[in-house]
Amino acid sequence: MTAILIVEDEPLIAISLRMVLEDEGYEICGVAATEQQGVSLGLAHRPDVAVLDVHLAEGSGIVVGRRLLDAGTRVVFATAYAGEVAREFPDMVVPVIEKPYDPELLVRTVECLLSETPRSMPAGILVTGGRRAA
Repeated sequence: MTAILIVEDEPLIAISLRMVLEDEGYEICGVAATEQQGVSLGLAHRPDVAVLDVHLAEGSGIVVGRRLLDAGTRVVFATAYAGEVAREFPDMVVPVIEKPYDPELLVRTVECLLSETPRSMPAGILVTGGRRAA
């Protein structure tokens, strides 16, 4: 089963993300609201994918993203701060879904990240470097 970590400090958004992803059959290995919790859960559980917000209650989702990418976890940022992600990851392919977002778009993005064969990201996803997916 595919494990997903959610790093989101807004409780209602975190609950919504969890429900959407669990309804699609994904296992949620943890939900973190802070940078420290996100890094700790990510390194302990080694999820297949992490869904990250940028601005957290304490700390930054950017830091969490860097640590998890270094550990081999695929990440997608779900945030209102897409520009920050693009600036922080100019040379890496990192998908960003801008809030407010369609839950189905998140599911399709996770599916693309997990795909064995390379696929382009769904329309509406910003891929760092300023390119929009077709």
